Amino acid sequence: MGKGWSSPDTAALAVLVVFVAALPALMLTSF
Repeated sequence: MGKGWSSPDTAALAVLVVFVAALPALMLTSF
């Protein structure tokens, strides 16, 4: 756990969280 944000897994997880958080907003704007 010492690598922190330099870890590829942590970066991928952050991207996934941002995507999931933005998904409802994208769906609301499309409909």
